[in-house]
Amino acid sequence: EISRIGHAAVMNPNKKMERKAPTVQALFDYRCHVRGGKIGKNYPAKLEQCLRELADMDLEKIKEKFDIRHRKWATAIKNRVDNMYHKGFEAAIDQAS
Repeated sequence: EISRIGHAAVMNPNKKMERKAPTVQALFDYRCHVRGGKIGKNYPAKLEQCLRELADMDLEKIKEKFDIRHRKWATAIKNRVDNMYHKGFEAAIDQAS
């Protein structure tokens, strides 16, 4: 409902609100488009396969596969993949910042 009519209208239901188109942020918010508002570990099959293969690789293999020269860049990829694969999409976002 928030994405359809806007945060202010939902939070202030007694206030007369002018109808507006949804914001760009609401249109791009994935939570509006997935069941239950969360992705978790419910990935499309090909993404799940890719994450599994990368999660099984060590840092040297990731560096080699993607021609990464700096260990810290490979570590960042490995951490993000491991979080997405083992903990889920939202946990990966939380731990990325």
